[in-house]
Order: sequence, then C-alpha cells, then structure tokens
Amino acid sequence: MKQILILIFVICLFMPSYSYGQNPKPLPKYISELQKKCGNDAATIFKELSGKNGMPDDKDSVKYEDYKNHYNVKLNKCFALINTTSYFHSKSNDALIMKALWDIDKVKKYGTLTRLRRQPAPIVCLVEDRICKSEGEWNSLVKPYMEE
Repeated sequence: MKQILILIFVICLFMPSYSYGQNPKPLPKYISELQKKCGNDAATIFKELSGKNGMPDDKDSVKYEDYKNHYNVKLNKCFALINTTSYFHSKSNDALIMKALWDIDKVKKYGTLTRLRRQPAPIVCLVEDRICKSEGEWNSLVKPYMEE
C-alpha cells in the first residue's frame, strides 16, 4: 500500500498542470479545424462591419478595405488584421488609413496603426503596451501574432 501511495505521489509530481491563463497547444488533428473556424469567424465579423458602412458622397464615411486572418497555434487564438480607410469629404480630400489587430474570439483589439494617407508617419502606432514609430515597426510587432 505504501508503494502505491509513493507511486501516485511521484506521478502527480511530474504530471504537467495547467492554470487559468495558459493556452495548451491543440492536438495537430484539430489545427485545421481551428484554422477553418478562424477564417469563417473573421469573414463573418468583417462582413458585419463592412455591411454597416456605405460610401455616401455628402459626408464622411469609413470603408472596410480588407482583412487577413490567422490561427496562431502557439497562442491558441484567432487573429485578424482589419484595414479601413476613413474618407473626409472636405477641401483637403484626405483620408485616414487605419489598421487594427483583433483577437477574433474575444473581440479584443491588440493594436492599432492610424495615419493620414499623405503622411507616412503614424498618428497612433501601438501593439498591446508597445509603442511604435513607423509602419515597419508596426509590421514587426504584429508579425508574431499573424505568422506563428
């Protein structure tokens, strides 16, 4: 009996455990299903967002240009980059270019890049708590979410 208790103790000691906040990797056979679900969910959200905005000539409007989704195996999350353009119908006829990194499952924004179409320097450039100063830096900060 004592040997069985020792064996159980040793097994429990070396067994991996998970706590809240950890994302165990899914089994390989489910990855393709999760990738497909990620694509479908991102398409649905993009369609809902872009369907709410027209392009009227007489006032400012937002156009949802495109999106790219990715199921990140390491983080066990579905991400999407959504690109929008806000048009200002004024004398300047300028536009605001916006890129946003979203966690699709939680509908949580991880980062945003905002700049005027005619200006390369961003007005806002942030991914989680990291500030960036260029679109190149933004792309580098977003890469781990969209490629792993």
